[in-house]
This record gives sequence, structure tokens and C-alpha cells, in this order.
Amino acid sequence: MLSKKRRKLENTPGPPVSAFAARRTIITERVITHSQAVEESQEISVDSKISGAEVEDAYSSSNSSSSSPSRAPSPELILERPPPSVFSTFTPSKGNVKELPNGDLSLKLAPGERLIILGEYELSVRKGKVAILHMTLGPSKNRYRVCAPSSHSLPVIRCLGTDIRDAEISLHHCDSGLRELESLSPLFAKMWSNASKALESNHQPLRSGKSTFQILLSPRDAPEKTYIQPLISPPEWNELLARLSTRDSKEICSTFICGPKSSGKSTFTKLLTNRLLSEDTSFSSKRQTGVAILDLDPGQPEYSIPGQISLVHVVAPNFGPPFSHPIGSKWNRIIRAHAIGAITPAQDPDHYISCALDLFSRYHSLLSQFPSCPLVVNTPGWVLGTGLELLIRLVTRIRPASVIYMSKEGPPEVVRDLQATVEMQAFSTLPSQISEYATRTAAHLRAMQTMSYLHIDPNGGSKSSWNGLPLMNIAPWEVKYSGENCSLVGVLCYGELPSAELLVDLINGSLVAIVVIEENTAIPGWKEHIKTGENREASVYYRPTIIRTPNSNLPYFNPLNAITLSPQHSHCIGHALVRGIDITHQRLQLITPISPKVIEDMNERGTKIVIVSGKLDTPGWAYTECLVGRDLGNKKESDEELEESGNVTNAPWVEKLKDSSGRGINAKVWRVRRDLGKSETG
Repeated sequence: MLSKKRRKLENTPGPPVSAFAARRTIITERVITHSQAVEESQEISVDSKISGAEVEDAYSSSNSSSSSPSRAPSPELILERPPPSVFSTFTPSKGNVKELPNGDLSLKLAPGERLIILGEYELSVRKGKVAILHMTLGPSKNRYRVCAPSSHSLPVIRCLGTDIRDAEISLHHCDSGLRELESLSPLFAKMWSNASKALESNHQPLRSGKSTFQILLSPRDAPEKTYIQPLISPPEWNELLARLSTRDSKEICSTFICGPKSSGKSTFTKLLTNRLLSEDTSFSSKRQTGVAILDLDPGQPEYSIPGQISLVHVVAPNFGPPFSHPIGSKWNRIIRAHAIGAITPAQDPDHYISCALDLFSRYHSLLSQFPSCPLVVNTPGWVLGTGLELLIRLVTRIRPASVIYMSKEGPPEVVRDLQATVEMQAFSTLPSQISEYATRTAAHLRAMQTMSYLHIDPNGGSKSSWNGLPLMNIAPWEVKYSGENCSLVGVLCYGELPSAELLVDLINGSLVAIVVIEENTAIPGWKEHIKTGENREASVYYRPTIIRTPNSNLPYFNPLNAITLSPQHSHCIGHALVRGIDITHQRLQLITPISPKVIEDMNERGTKIVIVSGKLDTPGWAYTECLVGRDLGNKKESDEELEESGNVTNAPWVEKLKDSSGRGINAKVWRVRRDLGKSETG
């Protein structure tokens, strides 16, 4: 016997449809019905096609009406929600859009209207107030750079619904050079707008020539074959963000954020940081309190290159992905950083904890300058086994005021152990970030951040800028590793310890960390540590501490001693790509964005450094930049054509393979046998 739903589908007029199409039709009708009910219960207009979780709104949680049960997310709707038909509720007209003489745009937003923009631009507010990524901006002369590529969820600019006046904003074109990296790597391709106009409008033509950004009114405005999604902030997030951003003069706000991978820890950290800056009463003053971020995720750091953890003092809002600010600046000053030598703390958990606690002790020193500076701790997504033990050790030592676990689905034993570590009123669980589709994997994002780091201009000033030249066309720094006035103590390997014969081949063309030695006690087993009569310490380490590699004469810490540098007496100033080793002149050739001023100061003071090599991702993209750039300069080709074209004979570490020649055994494509189940006699 057929069910009522089946009979209803059969009686529906029109051509027959599949079960999948019928299911999608039912879900779409439910979404529209649910959204219409939400609209009727609210005064602020919300797009009828977006439901389940609202597009980020800085003041949705502080309003009592915005936390009504009718806006609670439905798991069924979230999993099968169709793409929204309208991105921006802003309707362009001659009265609210004006093109400035220099080609920039001036827009008027009515209360409650939102705007989604793809690309790079600078935002300034002339009248009223707007919210973007939970940061409230008022009238000022400041220009805030926004980087919104399609590889990440796009930020939403919203005129506050609590205002009674329109907000007037200006959108300035911004060409930082970041999109030039597209000509060097396909990882940066198809992220930006290629439109000639900032706004496709039927009312008036806006800007002739190529624009650095594009206003998206609907999915039809997005570039072809590009997936666009606005940043989604669930109501539970908004409610907790509003509570955490309320500053108490008696207690310093400290928040510890943890959770499994891809749960939204970095996104929540960004939103919380912006919200805290928005509530900072000294934000517009010259001496801002700012926010201290203890970034303990070596795999996906926010303000540095993968492979290190850092303490960052942030005084400006964050309106871009991590690869848009891979180094410190006057707006996000790196107080101290330590090289882990890996993208996970699993390689050496004890060293990871030592580095994290040293950074936390530096936060106490920062409080002497900014007594009310809040602390936000971001952690890696390793929550099982040893990873859980690391989280418990960190929570026990840091003792934050709030611990947030970014998952409602456990695992239960992880939540139970964390709750037992902290007080019940300080522990909260939030739903994970809704991620329907990802255009880049975690490995891709790490490569993009490293590439952005090495291509950034160290002399760019307060606003970052990038160059589109291949790394092989950039003059490297030369570090003398032998003879008089040599600042390099040696090369130290974390993790695997190769023999001296293999060291040159290991570090050549790889990423290494440059660590400054503040005191000789940073090196375990150093001869100056051993006092007279204390032979017990001397017997722990093999001698000599430094050996020389054959042929190249490169100083190398004895691989028989598995040591790590003491974080209390050393710190990392950046990473570098080893471009080559000049054996004749005994010099290392390094490509690094470390400021020339910092390098000159180190030379004047005679600072000693150690080069740390670990288990970071191999920068294969750096070996093919010149090939990809040359081929794209001739003509636009597909990925397959680019792989087949180009002369790779002069490119180091690159070999052209055709079909299965030069590959290992079983490298050919396997044929699938579909007749194995048939009988020989049948």
C-alpha cells in the first residue's frame, strides 16, 4: 500500500520526476515555509531563502528577539539546505550608489541591509555604523583592508538593524599584489573576481576597466565554476560571543578554544577577537589595549607560517584569511614565537608544552603594559589520546576563565575529561561550523600560506604587499657558516636525525626555521654549560656537540644527541627557503621575508643563530613557479597542457615524466575486471 507522500507525488501534475528530485522539492518547500515563518516573527528583514543558521550578524545575539526558538537550526535543513538565491539584500539605485572620481564606490545601506563582496577592497565608514565579521565600525577616516577570496567564506557587511539612520560606506579598490600569485601556482587560481565592473547594475554603468572587487547580489553574479558561500555564524555562536565580549573590570577575559579538526576553531577565534576589539573603549586611541592571541596550532596558524606557534598582540580587526597576513606588522605584532619543526605537536609533545608555557609567561609580561588585555587561546584539532592529555595540561597551567569545545558530537570521553578539569560554569560546547563545500584541503591552505609568506614584501610598510616574481628571480641572503665572524652556530634537526653525509641533500630546497640564541644555555649539552666537577651532565651528551659534514664543511649538531632548543632562552624570528649551498665560499643562500633591518641589527650585535630543520611540507610549488609562470604568460592552458608543456631540464628537483616511464612498480592505471563473478562454463 502506498503512503500518503507517495500518492501525493504521483498525483502531482507535470512530467514524472526521480525520487531524488522529489526529495529536493520537498526540502525546498520546507525551507521556504520555515523562512517565511521566521520573517513573520521578526521585525528585521531576512532573506527568505537562508534558514537554519543566519548569515553572521554582530548584534543578532545581543537582541532578545533574535534568540527566539523559531530561529533554532534544524539538522535536516542544514544538511540539505539549497543554495541561497540572494546574497545581498542591498538593491542598487541612483539614490544609494555613487561612483567617486577615482573609481571607488560610495554606497548607502538601509538598516538591516547586507552586502557580500568578492575580492580585495578597503572599507571606510562615513556615516552610521556597519558590522562585518562581528566588528562594529563607526564613522572615521580609517580604511580597513578586506580580503575576501572564494577559497573561504565571504564576510558580510551589514547595516545595524538597531539604527534608524542609513549607513554610508566607501569601497576603495585595493591591489596588494596577492592575486599575482595566481600566475605562479594554480592554488591561487579562480579565487578572485575577473569582472570589469565592481557592480553589475541595470541602473547605471559603474567603473570601466578591471575592478579589484565585485558586489554579489545573487549567485548569478559570481564567476563561473566558482563556489561562493557567505560566512555563517549560528545563533549559539552569537549568544556566546556577546557574553564573552562583555568586559569585566575585575577579571581579565581569557578564553581557551579547542575541538576536533574542521570544527570552526579558527573562525570562532577570529570572530571573538573582532568582537573584543569592537568592545574595546581604547580602540580609536593611539595606545590600544588590543587582544593577545596565543596561537598554539602549528598546522593552521593565523598570523604566522605553519610549523611554529606564537603569541600575537592584535590591535586591528581581522578581515581576511591567514594567507593575507602571514607575517607580523604594526597591527598584529608577534611578541614571541617558537619553531616546532612540524605541523602537529605529535612529534615532540614535551617540547610543544614547554614552548606553549613560555609564550604564556610572555603574556604576563604583556599585561604590565596593557593591564586589561584579554587572552584568546587557539589549539590544534588533536583531541584524542595524547592530544587530549596536551589539552588538559594546557588548561591546568593556563587556567582560563572560559573553555569552549567546538563540537556537540563529542567524543563523549573528551568532553567528560575536559569538564572534569575545569569548573562546570566555565565550560561550554558549541555546534561545529557548517562547511558544505571546501575548494581547498588543509594541505593546500598550508602551501598557500607558506607561498604567501615567502612572496610578501618585507618593506611593504603598515599594509602588506606581494610580488609576483618566482622565488628563483629573488636575490637570496647569504649566511656565512665557516670562518671568522660566523653567526651560524649550526644546523639542528627535529624529529628524524640524518647522518652528516645526508644533511646537505636534506636541507637543500627545504623550509627551515631561523632561531635566535639569547643565551648559550638554550643549547643542551653546550660545553659552556658544564661547570667544573659536574661530569654527570657531560656524560649525558656525546662529544663533540658540533660536527662538520663531509665535503661541504657545514656545522651540524651531533645527530647522536636528540636535543631541542630551550624556549626560555631562544626564539624563532622566521622561516626561510634554502635556495642553495655555496660550498666554495662556505655560505648558505636563504630566501626569507625577514626584515632587512632585523638582519642588520643582528649582524651589528653579533647575534648567534641556529637553523632548525624539521618535518614540514616539501615546497614543491616553489620548484615549478618559473615553469607555471612562463606557460601562463604565453597562453591560458589547462592543467594537463601545463603539465605536458615547458622545458624542465633546468629546473632543480623537477623531472618530466611521460606516461609510466620513470615511475615505480604498479604505477600504471589498473584495469578493472568486471567478469570475475561469471562462471567459466556459463
